[in-house]
Amino acid sequence: MKLRVLQFAVFAALVLLWHVVTKPGLIPNFYFEQDNRAAFFFGEPVKVFWVIVEWFTSFEIFQHLWVTLLETLLGFVIGAASGLVIGLWLALSNTASAVMEPYIKGLNSMPRVVLAPIFSSWCSSTSTRACARSARPCSPTPACWVPRVASCCARSICRRR
Repeated sequence: MKLRVLQFAVFAALVLLWHVVTKPGLIPNFYFEQDNRAAFFFGEPVKVFWVIVEWFTSFEIFQHLWVTLLETLLGFVIGAASGLVIGLWLALSNTASAVMEPYIKGLNSMPRVVLAPIFSSWCSSTSTRACARSARPCSPTPACWVPRVASCCARSICRRR
């Protein structure tokens, strides 16, 4: 109970700080030349709250939430399926594994943040881009759990034969 109160107090303090920094006229300008510039860039928490309330009461946000959920699920299914297929292929084919190993290691050494713009530029439409970003963490190219699990499972199956 005490932990929840402390967590809420930190949240309230952050929102209060946000309000004080972005409300024109409450504190002197220390970064922006005009009072209203901070509110323009960061928004005012009271206005943001009422916009969110309006979205939920008008049911406008539910269409966007549905599309986001659909894109995430589609990306996960595509990424998991392709990761499983490619992981099994690499595990069962010594030649393919040997040929692709340096490329997989090279892509695995890249930070995931670098790969996001690359995947975004490959895909043109917004839904395709969102699905590709969702599928990326499960795809084998920046070697992830699915191919490793598939690879280990396939190797253990092959050893039992």
